Amino acid sequence: MASSARPAQASAAEPWRQAAWWNDLISEKSESSRSWWDELRRPGCVVGATVLDSVHQRHASLSRVRLDVDDGSSVAVVVKDSDCSDVAAFRDAAHQQRSWTSAVSEAAFYGNKADLLLRGGARVPRPLVSEVDEASQRVRLVMEDLTGGAAQPSGTHHRKMLDAGDARAALTQLARIHATYLGALSEGDARRRGLWSQGCYWTLSKREKEHAKMGAEWRTTRAAFRPYCPALFDHESVQPLGDTLRDAARALDAKLHGAGDVETCWVGPTLVHGDYKAANLLFVDAGGGSGANAVPVPVDWQWAGRGPAVCDLAYLIQSSVDPAVLCRAEAESGLLRHYRDELAAALRAAGRADEVPTATALAAGYALATLDYVRYLIGGMWGPVTPETCARNVGQGNQGIHKRSAAALSRLVARSADLCGTALPALTGGAALPREVATAFAELNPRVPGGLEMGVLGDTEGVEAASRDAGLVAACLVASVGLAEAAGDVIRGYMQGVLDGGLGVRNKSEGPHGAKEGKPKFDPQTQADLEAEQLVVGGLSCLHGDLLVVGEEMVEADSGSGVAEGSKEALEDALGSAAARAARDAVLASGWWGCVPASVRDAAVEDLTVWVDPLDGTKSFVEGSPENVTVLIGTAIKGVPALGVIHQPFANPPRTYCALPGAGGFVRAAPSSTSAAAFERIEVTQLPGWHHMRAGKARDGLVKVATTRQHRSPAVLEAANSVKPDEILGIGGAGNKALRLLDGDISHYIFTAKGTKRWDTCAPEALLRAVGGFILDSTGAPYPYDLPRGVSLPDLPEESWRNTRGIVAGLTRATWESLAPLFADQEKERDGEPSQPAPAWEGCNPRCFAEDVTLSSMRKKSP
Repeated sequence: MASSARPAQASAAEPWRQAAWWNDLISEKSESSRSWWDELRRPGCVVGATVLDSVHQRHASLSRVRLDVDDGSSVAVVVKDSDCSDVAAFRDAAHQQRSWTSAVSEAAFYGNKADLLLRGGARVPRPLVSEVDEASQRVRLVMEDLTGGAAQPSGTHHRKMLDAGDARAALTQLARIHATYLGALSEGDARRRGLWSQGCYWTLSKREKEHAKMGAEWRTTRAAFRPYCPALFDHESVQPLGDTLRDAARALDAKLHGAGDVETCWVGPTLVHGDYKAANLLFVDAGGGSGANAVPVPVDWQWAGRGPAVCDLAYLIQSSVDPAVLCRAEAESGLLRHYRDELAAALRAAGRADEVPTATALAAGYALATLDYVRYLIGGMWGPVTPETCARNVGQGNQGIHKRSAAALSRLVARSADLCGTALPALTGGAALPREVATAFAELNPRVPGGLEMGVLGDTEGVEAASRDAGLVAACLVASVGLAEAAGDVIRGYMQGVLDGGLGVRNKSEGPHGAKEGKPKFDPQTQADLEAEQLVVGGLSCLHGDLLVVGEEMVEADSGSGVAEGSKEALEDALGSAAARAARDAVLASGWWGCVPASVRDAAVEDLTVWVDPLDGTKSFVEGSPENVTVLIGTAIKGVPALGVIHQPFANPPRTYCALPGAGGFVRAAPSSTSAAAFERIEVTQLPGWHHMRAGKARDGLVKVATTRQHRSPAVLEAANSVKPDEILGIGGAGNKALRLLDGDISHYIFTAKGTKRWDTCAPEALLRAVGGFILDSTGAPYPYDLPRGVSLPDLPEESWRNTRGIVAGLTRATWESLAPLFADQEKERDGEPSQPAPAWEGCNPRCFAEDVTLSSMRKKSP
């Protein structure tokens, strides 16, 4: 898709006439009953046309166009062109015919059916022109642009998968669509109006070829997934699943496309979308964002026609809902209950309460639709799928979740085997089998790459249980992102206090009997520090009751921050935020479940220590230099920094960085925490000035050393001069200095005194390690980031949380090599102090966070 607007070519006299698509659009063939659209088509009305972006496929194109009108206003439209005339653009003649019928069906939907849906309260794109030319086999559609014509749309968003809230919103829209045409559309009527007589793309009549090879395809799938979960794929009810569904296919098809009934087995003959999945839902927020209140609008109606409502229902749930939601008890039945409630509300409003199906009838029809969908998946979709392809495709949005998660596919297999034992016998006259497959599978709970962990807390109900289902490590990262941006909102809210002196500043260096030993003369703490820490520490503590979360203020000032009232609500808000959703998408897109060992991915809660600095750079903050301020949340696994979140609340726009071991670093720049802006992977080799940075210099080719602004003692300056710098800079904030390394503003961060603490460096170290960098002590050895359990934090020895041997940091191996003289000098100076030998470079930066990378393996002699 093009990223910049492209004006259509135009002549000076009639600038809009030269655009070929516009010429066709205003031709006599275009029909519309909308007077304003007719007015827009009059000669001279449109004075300019700008193609904002477009997508081109072999036989179709989709363009967003802004039309400038002669009265100074503009109209935003979407133009979709389909050209099915060239057989070379298709796999074969059958594919060509199916594509042509699909394009005609979508035009028929917009031309004949969309208006009634809109009047009934459903949301679909408003049609403007629907045009079919059978002679040339071309179809043109013009619809409203749901983005409002913005060059960079921010009020619309696609989901790669649906959390529980998304799923309920999608089911609400689906119920309204189904209720509008329930029982009012026959196959003949659909055919006469140009719709599919049997809607949905996987119906048996469209997939006879796939039906014939189901047995062989299922044997291939079983062979691929047996190593993943042998107890499931060797189960006596699972082994014949392909043959079972092949033999039942025609009975299933006849039942689903029959009338059904509201008491025993409801199928709901109605207008179906036919491809109702996450990728075809555009979430639109009237307020200009795409947050929790966004409304899903279904697009791409090419498979619309008469069909069973339960097929749309089963397809959405099984292809698009987060596996971490579906694996919870009663989740599926809860979604069915929501759909039925919304369907009942729509039917009662129309005076048709007697058409509401019973819960039992809906569940029975849904079960048959699920089996029918799996029948197609076995014959036509799962053949090339393996656990390895699931791990590779985990971030692909336009694929069913069962092709992106081995656990999701396995769950659906287990569910189908159960349904074959309960739902099919009533249809085929066979004997019922016990419902045991899904239970056995749930007990096995395989946790391997591509498994259930990719769900990452799609819902906020039962937070602690959900975090275990999703994988605590990933849940901790996603929660940290949401909480960091929420803390940034708190800090920004206190900015006026900086200006008017209303921050409630106290000096942590002052104890009841004067200055504390070893503390700087002024170490400020503000209300912003305290409130932000209570938010973050309290929220993370609710993620799991045994998670060890260490906050700066609770250790240094004994402020008592921790699980405060409202912490669970804060966590739920953070998990449901746009920032957390973006972080979850980054986890998915990175494919990190396939890159890291199980010991990291599935780390137990006792292996995790979370270090929080709620406002790093407080002194800069109170002095009116907020650009140095960051929120730092770092998570160590067995003492090694693994997950890092750094939020810059006063950057323009605010930036959030996060790090995943083995997958890299990511950055999100968003004007607010509610923005749907995505995380982008940090590709260090693409950074401006990388050729200088790779050589151990800043991006401008100079050696620039950053050190603290406050404690520039002769010893610190001597250490900084050991790398022969062109410039030594005093920069506030440990997190800020780490980001300055990443930006290439500096080449080294050197501070050999003991001013920093683990909460200052855990998140920065995780981020730098993820992109190829390092943070070490001044002798070149790593700090451990774990803490003993069951010990009061203020009673811990200082060296367990203070970086007593100073720190050095850099982005590349060349930077590390330039520090060798400093490492040697510092080792001599600290003779007699407990320290760890400096590791080799491979120990400093375990890029893939490999299985054997632990602190013990890092303790190697420097070359």
